[in-house]
Amino acid sequence: MRNKVSYTIFAIATALLASSITAPMTKASTGATVTIVSVNIPTSLNPETTNDNLTINTELDYLQRSNFFYIDDKNSVVPNTNLGTYRVISQSPFRVQYTINPGLVWSDGTPMTAVDLLLDHVTCSSRYSIAAGLGNPAASDAKPAFNSLCYGGSYGERAAGLPTLSADKMSLTIEYDRAFSEWTTFGPRPFPVHALVLVTEGRTQLQNEVTSLSARSRFESAFYGYDTRALTSYGNTWSNAYKISNNGAPSNPLLFISSGGYIFDSYVPNQSITFRYNDKYGAGPEVQGVSRIVYRIISDGNAAVQALRNQEVDVYSGLATADGVAAIRAISTARVVDGSGIAFEHLDLRTGSTAGNRDPYTGVFSGDSQRAKDLRKAFLLMIPRDDIIERVIRPVTSSAVRLDSLFYFSNETRYQQAITQSGISAFTRGTQAEREAEARSLVAKYFPNVSTTTPAVKVNLLWGTPTNSRRVAIAQLIRAAGARSGFDINAPGVASWSTALSSNSWDGAFFAWVRPEGNVGRNISAYCTTCSNNYWGWSNPAIDSIEQSLKNESLSEDAALLKLAEVEREIYSNALSIPLFQHPAIYGVSNSLQGFKPSASSIPIIWNYWEWTRAGLRAFPRYLVAAPQPSPSPSVTPSPTPTPENVTKPKPDNPTFSGVNFVGNKINVAVNIGSGANRPDKVYLVAPRLGITSANPLAGNISGSTATWSLDFDKLLSGTVIPLEIVSERDGVKSEPVSGSYQAPTLKPEVTSVPVAPSNFKSRIVGNTAVVTATTQNKVGAEATNAYLFGKSLGISKSSAIAGEVVGSRVVLEVPIKSSMAGKKFPVTIYLSNSKGESKPLNATLTIPAAPKKPKPQSTPRPTAKPKPSAAETIICIRPGQTRPFAGTQCPPGWTEG
Repeated sequence: MRNKVSYTIFAIATALLASSITAPMTKASTGATVTIVSVNIPTSLNPETTNDNLTINTELDYLQRSNFFYIDDKNSVVPNTNLGTYRVISQSPFRVQYTINPGLVWSDGTPMTAVDLLLDHVTCSSRYSIAAGLGNPAASDAKPAFNSLCYGGSYGERAAGLPTLSADKMSLTIEYDRAFSEWTTFGPRPFPVHALVLVTEGRTQLQNEVTSLSARSRFESAFYGYDTRALTSYGNTWSNAYKISNNGAPSNPLLFISSGGYIFDSYVPNQSITFRYNDKYGAGPEVQGVSRIVYRIISDGNAAVQALRNQEVDVYSGLATADGVAAIRAISTARVVDGSGIAFEHLDLRTGSTAGNRDPYTGVFSGDSQRAKDLRKAFLLMIPRDDIIERVIRPVTSSAVRLDSLFYFSNETRYQQAITQSGISAFTRGTQAEREAEARSLVAKYFPNVSTTTPAVKVNLLWGTPTNSRRVAIAQLIRAAGARSGFDINAPGVASWSTALSSNSWDGAFFAWVRPEGNVGRNISAYCTTCSNNYWGWSNPAIDSIEQSLKNESLSEDAALLKLAEVEREIYSNALSIPLFQHPAIYGVSNSLQGFKPSASSIPIIWNYWEWTRAGLRAFPRYLVAAPQPSPSPSVTPSPTPTPENVTKPKPDNPTFSGVNFVGNKINVAVNIGSGANRPDKVYLVAPRLGITSANPLAGNISGSTATWSLDFDKLLSGTVIPLEIVSERDGVKSEPVSGSYQAPTLKPEVTSVPVAPSNFKSRIVGNTAVVTATTQNKVGAEATNAYLFGKSLGISKSSAIAGEVVGSRVVLEVPIKSSMAGKKFPVTIYLSNSKGESKPLNATLTIPAAPKKPKPQSTPRPTAKPKPSAAETIICIRPGQTRPFAGTQCPPGWTEG
């Protein structure tokens, strides 16, 4: 739960604060400085590794990496058309194409292409990691080469095969296992893979375009060639080189290359981290004149409030308490802005045992009988939701309202439509007193002696630790309303409450969920029978069916709303759960700051950094590389006659490419060098991929106004991009270099014989798939083009063999497995083919390991008095899309208490 208000404190400093910054300014130095004060210390510029998923790290990354979309303050997915486009190009199979706009460059000037999208497949696909020899991310004994958080997620589960590049390398197409609603927020983000390669190779300075493009081509070759050695070295850089420590941040500028609005500038350990405007930023909305963003690390909230009072900072995100609001309101130069977090409080009731718990739940709410439903409905009816808002939440956030949907927040455009159709009205009509009377009437059907002073139904209610003052207050309100409605509620604070969520000792609980951002299915995964967050034994076929539909179909937001409304109708008609409120957030904001509008997201303030501004600031225009323009006509104004002491030799005219073509294994290059007074007398070519370096450039043959080269290129470069750089020279003075990149055609050698038989059979289990790999010797004239696997014991004949991929010398096939195959061995045959025929077969045995035995759960006796947790000290922690318990009393980095 990253929205916990005390988690990150934001502040915006006045322009005077820039005087304390010693790093050099960019051409955008006339803008303002924005300072974000954080209680957290950054640990990495790469938040996607397993130990660095902190809110502060995520925010730094957001400043520097563009994406195809962003989530706005209404929780809507907004396409970022400044970066490019993404669209479905095939429904069956389901394929999405991601296209980078032409003219965009990284902050070092290297053009952006779709090759920059490939890294996410490496860091998210467990199948690829295994096939490329980078390690099994699911293994517990060793980390994979890329120590990535993304493994095991939905992308790795859904992405099928290798992504494919378009001929111009500006589009990447990814095939997914089926159509699904979340495809609009599922795609890869650009990453400067050329910088990853250059850092790995020992470079410590920014490089020219030719060198950078050559490095990117090497990454592309390693990716499609499953080059274990190269990829492993890149993984080490990606996992470790971006770290920030008490000794400082990395110093290699190649690690700071950005496609976002800002670039890392400097770091003072435990004090501040500074970002400057990216002058080559074009992959997002225009920045409105803010030239610097500075994070100041202040762990003392009182010191931050004092800074706001002194007008040293412009925004403070304070503790969500009435006292915190009062302190901000007392500052005459600032205003209070109410906000809501990404988490929401809800109350759930138990109907049965959690999956894996063999002991039956026999409490008052158990089962689906009319009696159980009536008592559950009575309990939810009496929850004083309006009183909770008025007495606990609104003193903190004056704009707070009761939350009436489990799937939509009150500020979202579809909220009213959702609550109209969901059936929540059964719990909102009338006054609190009338709802309590209705609840008491339902209880009296089964407990005739119940009255407003004689509760008859004993209920154990779980809610959190005794130190959570907000929940203490809420529990007191619920106990009082329950007593008037017929319920004798036992609701103690429990230090290790997270371990008790699955315990039958508890009849219900209220706590927080964090709803996934931009997810069409939202938090549906908490309500299905087999959902990992279903702690209450719920099992409803209608909900299960809708959960699968939302997960595995491509639905519009409106279509998804109808399905989610149906889920809520099932939840409310069976009285399983009810929403309470969205967690509050407050901000103290200087009156001079414009563009400030917090969102209910994991990055609640910085999501729209490009809109931040102050009066008098002007937007920085987006940077795009324009098409080459003709040289301007010479000035008609006569130049003064130079004197001997100020005579300088003019630069020769810049050359321009006039033709590059490939014939066989030759690349022919022609450039126009001009014919005027500044025509060069020498022209040089640099092409690192062809072995022509800047230290030893190759002179061209000059004839008239043209210079030419005819060069051999190795067949290994077939189908790759070859960067070229040309420099003219006259009287020892060189022109500005010009560069271009040209894709070599794919050379198809003549096939003279069948492939060599595959060898080195290996297999690993990834989810419900056995990934089978083998190797082959690609002899000239005998290259394999196809790979196949069959086996009688698998029920797969040769005529319907599974097709795989042959990439270089590596063979990869995927065999679907079923639970019935566990613990068994299956003889299989693999063979390769090309236009000349089939290779000799490789006979091997595919072994499917036995499923691990589930540990026998220990029964938990129902307490006769206040329940006492029997488990070790644990805490339940939340972050967007995930909730889980951890040992101990503190959440790990990137998680907050739920």
